[in-house]
Amino acid sequence: MIHHRYGRYGPDAWKRRRQGRFQRRLPVVASIVAVVHIQMPVNAERIIFIVVTSPGNPEDFEQNKPISIQREQPLSLQPVIDNSPLAKRARIRAVDDIEDIKALIEKDGPVTILDDHVHKRATTLAKEEVKNSYPPDDPPDPTEYRKRVERWKAAYLDQLEEERKSIARDLKSFPDTKAVNLARKAREDRRKYMFAPFGRGPFHQRDLAVVSTLHELELCQSLEEYLGKIHTYVDIYEEAFRNSKEEVVWPDPASF
Repeated sequence: MIHHRYGRYGPDAWKRRRQGRFQRRLPVVASIVAVVHIQMPVNAERIIFIVVTSPGNPEDFEQNKPISIQREQPLSLQPVIDNSPLAKRARIRAVDDIEDIKALIEKDGPVTILDDHVHKRATTLAKEEVKNSYPPDDPPDPTEYRKRVERWKAAYLDQLEEERKSIARDLKSFPDTKAVNLARKAREDRRKYMFAPFGRGPFHQRDLAVVSTLHELELCQSLEEYLGKIHTYVDIYEEAFRNSKEEVVWPDPASF
């Protein structure tokens, strides 16, 4: 073996020795797949947990123990009730109207409510109430005015619907004044014409024949739409034809 002044590894021996001094081997980390079971409310946001365990102690993490997440306050699914003074006044007005209807029932018997007039009346009352809630010299902003009108109407109609349940036995509904006029015509026809006591089927079959003829003659564009529209009124006509008692309707258009 030949020795020289640089040693047995040649002139770069010092460099190799120096580099070897700072070399470190990194420990081998085995990959671990951990399953995390999370119990959380169905309406909670989804959260992903990434858990890193110690390389030397992979068993420190218990995979089968569920993680429970609780909300401080559960999310309420109940509708929010408008308890503003405006909404309260609207509900009081609905209660007063139901009391008026009860008085009509005691006086004249069952009452027929006109749905179209109820909504029109609610709009009129809402506008008056909102306008009166502001000083004359400080009218509301148009956008705010519309919002308050809608809030009054919503509170009024909701309360009216709830109050109607107590007298539902003595109430029935017509969509509008056309239905009232049709019922009156049915009673006039009953006095003028005599019909065999057929059931409802033949009358509806006749309706289909008439409408089909109108469709064929191009007097109506959509047969299905036309049938769906008239059947409500046809039912009103047939019921009124068999019942000679005139309807007591509410609200009176002259009242708003």
